[in-house]
Amino acid sequence: MKKPFNVFVFAILLILSSLIWFTSYLNYHVYRVTFQWLSEESARARYLFSVINRALVLISGVGILCLKDIFRKIGLVLCVLTICIFPWKHPYPVFKSVVENVTQQFFSTMPPVSIEVLESIPTIVMIIVYVIDIGFALAFIYYFTRPKVKNYFK
Repeated sequence: MKKPFNVFVFAILLILSSLIWFTSYLNYHVYRVTFQWLSEESARARYLFSVINRALVLISGVGILCLKDIFRKIGLVLCVLTICIFPWKHPYPVFKSVVENVTQQFFSTMPPVSIEVLESIPTIVMIIVYVIDIGFALAFIYYFTRPKVKNYFK
């Protein structure tokens, strides 16, 4: 049976996004600074959850490429989980912290920017990330629950 192109696209996106995120997990210190408001125990637990989640997404992507139904189901569960825990997965303080760190590092090379603009950037970036992440999860759930697509995995 010929592999449908959309299955291939979703699988590659899962694999690539996981590999990109794994590179950000290589340096725990950077991760810790991003979640500086958390206690050390909470930050470590969150870090472990993030690594395990990404590993499952990567494995699911590979399994979906091989048209294994168990990995389609795992992908569906991960997408539902993403939607359910979204505020915890991408909390506002992360976006604020990242913008503050970038602003401090590059302030001398940036053109003058008003405080109002700088304060609105975390919210704008957060909304964009929410739309992309939730949009992908909903598209995945919609596509991989279609009867025709489910039949590819039998």
